Amino acid sequence: MADVRIPQVVPWLEEAERAAVGETVAANWITEGPKAAAFSARLNDLIGVEYGVFAPNGTLALVLGLMALGIGPGDEVLVPDVTFIGSANAVLMVGATPVFVEVNRANFQIDTGLDRGSFVHPAIGYNFRITDMQAAVGLAQLDKLDDIVARKLAIMEWYRQGLAGLEAISYLSLEPGSSYLPFRMVVLCDAACNLARALKDAGVQARSFFYPMHQQPCFDYLDRTAGGPLALDDEAYPNAIHGYQHGLCLPIFPTLEEDAVGFICDVIHGHFQASARRGAA
Repeated sequence: MADVRIPQVVPWLEEAERAAVGETVAANWITEGPKAAAFSARLNDLIGVEYGVFAPNGTLALVLGLMALGIGPGDEVLVPDVTFIGSANAVLMVGATPVFVEVNRANFQIDTGLDRGSFVHPAIGYNFRITDMQAAVGLAQLDKLDDIVARKLAIMEWYRQGLAGLEAISYLSLEPGSSYLPFRMVVLCDAACNLARALKDAGVQARSFFYPMHQQPCFDYLDRTAGGPLALDDEAYPNAIHGYQHGLCLPIFPTLEEDAVGFICDVIHGHFQASARRGAA
């Protein structure tokens, strides 16, 4: 196995972030303080809302959102079968039941026209605050947000140009009226695991697409065969399974250089050329 040449993710931290964290240490702030207040104000302005609260991670942010809606025991929450596991774990953390919903094959999203309902339940409070040092890094990152967005869109275009004409590769589609900033550079192909192996051998870290929620062992107890409320048969989630079997996430961190993207594209082209030769033999 080759050493890692191009990792999956690399944080973009520079002197601005180091200086901002140093300021919080010098001010003797640990819990939410002036940096957190400034970060909150910047985020609220960016998002266009009057109020907002922090959460240490995405899972707990979902928990707070569910609590704000009064979701709790006795409720069911629709969760796409293709997502990160925290989407379902957050539902369990408030005592509700996740109901896994099949996704489309174009971009692996659920139908937003599905009916929803909720019940109001009282809830106790939790300390989900972040630290002022985290807020300091966030402020520095916001200062270069436009650059982060521009770089990611440029990298995505480099991939599309580098893989142009390769019929074995396809991409996620956009919903009408929506835009896309790639958290992951997702490509779809047959035998994605073989491509992942070729990239790994070349020193490129790729990640598989999301493992279907209905197949996660930790949710087996929700299946009707185990006395649960849901029918978690594979036949009900063909698109989610297709996404996992065919999806692969390529590196797309903001500091990724164009020559590195070119190298990754060359590895992908080489893999499919070798596959074609083996198929013709």
